[in-house]
Amino acid sequence: MYQELGHSIFALLTTAREGSPQIPLSRIAHEIAQADAASLLDPLDTLPILLPCKDPGAREILSLIGECGSAKETVVAVQEALERLAAAHQNFDQDENDDPDATQRSFPSQLGILIDLYSTCIPRLTLRRKTTSETIKPLLLQLEEVIRLSGLLVSTEEASRSSVPPDWEAGEEAVSDAINAYSSLGLATDSVATQPLLSRMVIYAHAPPNTTVPIHLAKLTAVIVSSIRANCGLDEALAVLLRGLAPLKAPPRPHLSEEIIYPLFAVIPQLSSAHSDPLVRHQAFRILSLLLASCPPLVRLQLLQELTVDENFPQMRVAAVGLVREAVLEGLSNPPHLFASPRFFDVFGPILFRPNPPDLLLDQHLSFESFQKTSESARLVECLGTYYIILLRDTGNLRGDVSPGPSEIGIEQMGEIVGGRCLSKEWTKQSLSSKEHSGDIE
Repeated sequence: MYQELGHSIFALLTTAREGSPQIPLSRIAHEIAQADAASLLDPLDTLPILLPCKDPGAREILSLIGECGSAKETVVAVQEALERLAAAHQNFDQDENDDPDATQRSFPSQLGILIDLYSTCIPRLTLRRKTTSETIKPLLLQLEEVIRLSGLLVSTEEASRSSVPPDWEAGEEAVSDAINAYSSLGLATDSVATQPLLSRMVIYAHAPPNTTVPIHLAKLTAVIVSSIRANCGLDEALAVLLRGLAPLKAPPRPHLSEEIIYPLFAVIPQLSSAHSDPLVRHQAFRILSLLLASCPPLVRLQLLQELTVDENFPQMRVAAVGLVREAVLEGLSNPPHLFASPRFFDVFGPILFRPNPPDLLLDQHLSFESFQKTSESARLVECLGTYYIILLRDTGNLRGDVSPGPSEIGIEQMGEIVGGRCLSKEWTKQSLSSKEHSGDIE
């Protein structure tokens, strides 16, 4: 009798799912709850037809199965559903012309339901010969793999940042469900420190702010670098870095180890220079500033020197001058300091305070308009601005009262050349003409 009743309920569910319902799913869910009949449904049959269904009644029925159905059978059904979901992710990623089915739940939403089922069923499992850890570990590993695939899929969609995807709430809900599942299973979200995996980093990034984040940076560095290079879980990687590095800026400032600094430095400058999303570039540049500020002075000097001479990313050569200026101002405010010493000018004088190439402004055929279009014009403005700030702030002559060396001679020569060209009649006329056309003057 009970078996026949279960088959009848399943037949109603199948009819409702096919779009010609005799009774709506919400009504079926209500009747199942009233009759306490959820245990009559076979999770292995019911989950595949209801999981993709957008009808809220479908989720209600699945929740009833998770709470009242066979825990063991439901867990097996969830495992099979995760396998199907992983296969669907991979097939979707391989087919560039494939579009999401508007009649079905999104992948993140389906994943959220499966996580909910795990969180209600796993605590009800009867442990036999296996320990709790041995039972749960393979389930979580499979779940983490599907979360990783989900992150890869989202990262390949062009609109994931330039515009908010229509199912962003479902994605947020899935991550929230994952965090709740971890908590209900007695696992802290900072377990990523013991098992640094991309999927756990994603969950960790969405967890409530944790003051112990800087401690975990060493463990997370390899995962973060891999995430940035693969453009997978990029938002989460940047969030973890921002949360981890920002507290280090407050005095007394601890220095990061080189095992953290150099791997991050290998990817962050390129990300802040070449990524297509302006917001990502901005966040990456802020992270670069925080990273450099957390370096030992000699390491910071070396890395800034690399940035200011790198010809591969001209925009970074310009922006790097601002990073140098940050270090100098910090040095002048906290003497004695490497960046407020003659050593600074020995290293950066030939780089910052000379045109590149040195004879650029000596070219009599160089027009004002052509000069403005080069990245070197912006760089020279930054360089001269930096030197001006140094002259104003270095009231104690921390640079050292020494006779002019090659660096300072270079500064004077550049000042004379830049001043001479900018004050020349030809450039003045071109500059005024440019302003008239742009409407800057009347």
